[in-house]
Amino acid sequence: MRILCLVTDGFGGQGGIAQHCRHLLSALCGASHVDSVHALPRVAPVYKEILPQNLHYVDESAKSVIGYATALSQATMLCGRWDLVVSEHINLAFPSACIAALHRARFLLVAHGYESWSAPGRFNRWALRRANRILCVSATTKERFQAWSEFPDSKFSVIHNAVDLKQFTPGPRPEYLQERYGLSDEPLIMTLGRLSEEEQSKGFDRVISILPALLKSQPRLRYLIAGEGKDQGRLEALSRSLNLEEHVIFSGAISVAEKVDHYRLADAFVMPSRLEGFGYVFIEALACGLPVVGSQLDGGRDALLGGALGDLVDPNDSVALCDAILRSLEKPKKIQAQLRHFSLERFNREINALTEEIL
Repeated sequence: MRILCLVTDGFGGQGGIAQHCRHLLSALCGASHVDSVHALPRVAPVYKEILPQNLHYVDESAKSVIGYATALSQATMLCGRWDLVVSEHINLAFPSACIAALHRARFLLVAHGYESWSAPGRFNRWALRRANRILCVSATTKERFQAWSEFPDSKFSVIHNAVDLKQFTPGPRPEYLQERYGLSDEPLIMTLGRLSEEEQSKGFDRVISILPALLKSQPRLRYLIAGEGKDQGRLEALSRSLNLEEHVIFSGAISVAEKVDHYRLADAFVMPSRLEGFGYVFIEALACGLPVVGSQLDGGRDALLGGALGDLVDPNDSVALCDAILRSLEKPKKIQAQLRHFSLERFNREINALTEEIL
């Protein structure tokens, strides 16, 4: 089988979709029935990862819109026949469907989060009707996608994201980070994510708003907001208005090399979000042994296995959120047995079985 993948920013990229791209491409390359995988990234940051052996990763496609169009044309006309075309994002569905139709290939679409929870434009709707299968990263995304599309169940597959359990592991608090943030043995909760001015959906502001109530029970509590974005100014202003400057820490951008250490720094991970399709950060935090508080309104339900791996709350219920955070601070750090559900081995098996079934 020869597979063409239209992806966003896989290798070298930040965020959940880029992580999924990397895992998906690696799984496809490792499948016994796959001869080669040809990937066209829309964005290609500098990356240090070693690429899978039979992956042709066309960095030139990411240089410009014209460069991507040229790479699409070459993949369509000059690279031989494709057996399967994969669109790693709904915004790439239309060119993916066109190439699949020209090559009489099967077409697989990946649906992540809120961008697929409502009907897209006319061209993408045309493309979605031609998908042989829609791979959703969570039952939440499948439910919301199906609600507007009215596609039958047979058109969908749900395969949860995975975490590298060899990379994300428990460990002691890193002293260099304690020194950086002026910490000693204070209890620390954290949220990791992009501080998006447009979405404002991770729940940073909800946690800041209930900190005064939390401090009544945990007067030395600190809240680490790990990530960068244009919404930081609004969040800083909210912290100042509540006199919380000494309790809220803004880390700025976190490098990949320091990501695991930041999880190890915390006593609990809290993200009362509204628009997560899944939330890689939940399973990364769990793999580092942290108690986790997530949202019952979005894909956090899948990441926490319906509450089996952590507390699920309504982000709009301040009392319930406060109680869940206080409970999380009383829990010990440990690896839970059910976390094996999110192993890379399970992900690879399910992607292998899915591609065989589609063909």
